[in-house]
Amino acid sequence: MDGARSEIFLRPLGSPLPMGLAGLTVASLVVSGLDLGWVPVSHSHEIGVMVLIAGVPLQLLGCLFALPARDGAAATAMGLLSISWMGMGLTRLLSPPGTVSDSLGLVLLATGVLLAGSAGGQGTGKPFAGLTLGLAAIRLVLSALHELTGSGGLQTVSGIVGLAVVACAAYLVVALQLEDAEDQAVLPVGRRGRAVRDTEADGAVREPGVRPQL
Repeated sequence: MDGARSEIFLRPLGSPLPMGLAGLTVASLVVSGLDLGWVPVSHSHEIGVMVLIAGVPLQLLGCLFALPARDGAAATAMGLLSISWMGMGLTRLLSPPGTVSDSLGLVLLATGVLLAGSAGGQGTGKPFAGLTLGLAAIRLVLSALHELTGSGGLQTVSGIVGLAVVACAAYLVVALQLEDAEDQAVLPVGRRGRAVRDTEADGAVREPGVRPQL
């Protein structure tokens, strides 16, 4: 019908990124502890449980809530991370301590490569988030190569990169929570281009779930 007008209603949401990144922080730290020998290999089953109950749920929730918040790139990244840590947690829980798994290696390799693509997408508007996801992708690839080759050196390097992931992700968790609480940037998160314009818009247009990017 001529002159008909369609209306689309968007609902502001709390940003799910701090939640998903908190899960990444916890999972990365726990697994790095195992990779670097801070936790005995005999405790691998406990590490698997910790990853499954502390890391995976937060990242899965971050994925699910990023979709209604209209950030498909963030949802994809959180989904890939949750799958990676779920596979790692279940493998550590069900396998004898100290063993490696070719199947897990292939899963981590695939998710690491795909996450690198998501990191590039995030980096166009949120470079620091892109850096964090890029480091996480490198860590997954290193872990994959360790699982496929059994190399202890790769495991150590993976643990070190995991600590860099912990530092970056923890910073973003704090910075994004302060931004939500104060309704303005308190700590720099490196937004640029459209991501800056969206967060500086007037009224509800700047809220997660309304603006196109978290």
